[in-house]
Amino acid sequence: MATRKYTPKFRSTPVIALTILMCWAATVFSAGQTQQQNPPQPPTKTTKDGPLGAPPPPPMTKAEKEQAKKDAEKKAAELQDQGIELSSQLVSVPFSVTDKRNAYINDLKKEDIRVLEDSKPQQIFSISHLTDLPLTMVLLMDTSLSQQLSVPEQINAASQFFRSVMKPNKDTAAIVTFEGQSDLVQRLTGDPRRLIAALDNVRVNLPADAAPGTTGGINPNSGGGSTAIFDAIYATVDDLLAHESGRRIIVLLTDGEENSSRMKVQDAIKRAWQGEVQIYAVGVEGAMRGGGGNVQYSPINTGL
Repeated sequence: MATRKYTPKFRSTPVIALTILMCWAATVFSAGQTQQQNPPQPPTKTTKDGPLGAPPPPPMTKAEKEQAKKDAEKKAAELQDQGIELSSQLVSVPFSVTDKRNAYINDLKKEDIRVLEDSKPQQIFSISHLTDLPLTMVLLMDTSLSQQLSVPEQINAASQFFRSVMKPNKDTAAIVTFEGQSDLVQRLTGDPRRLIAALDNVRVNLPADAAPGTTGGINPNSGGGSTAIFDAIYATVDDLLAHESGRRIIVLLTDGEENSSRMKVQDAIKRAWQGEVQIYAVGVEGAMRGGGGNVQYSPINTGL
């Protein structure tokens, strides 16, 4: 009878265990090497001047500080000297059109209008019919000696003008008188009653050496007795109307005898144009009392 040799079932168990042990040891050894090669870095501390530990910049010497100050002042001066150029490609031109019977024409189109500047046609961007804009006006009255006997009539006409033209609480008006200098009699107001009351303060100031019944001496270089029309127009636009909105006009009452303005007529026209102010000049024949109480008349200067 043959004998069968018995072989243990788990014969290779020690070999497998040894192999697992060796693999585990190698893994631990490799991890240890990795940790030794790449140790964790602590976070870098910084300050407002840079990384902690960086050397601070060397302090500036007195000469360097003075030079830096000079450079800053030079740069500021260069910026201040640079001019600012402004240009406008769109200009507002207010106007009114009437027919042969002086009736207003309100149905004009852009194609019906031509605008020339230095004899060159200009492009019209748009046209608007503005019939109900607030009106800001200044009554500019000549109170020089040549208007001595005309002022009462002008006051009466001005009162009727304020009553019939002004829309209360919408339109505003002011009163300015002038001879050698301009005087504000009434500031801009929307109350016609205040304007009419202010007209009572309008009068011709006779020179101190004027004898009864005479005009007295007139010095064209002094404020009293002289007439500075162009200065009055310029000051009225600049001080009263330039910053107002809506339609702006000056109603000028004068005989046109200009003799003491520092501004030229071109200066007054240019300032009114820049401020988009329209001027309606009303010629008033001058009248004053001469020697012996005789009335002397001065014709209207149509060349104004």
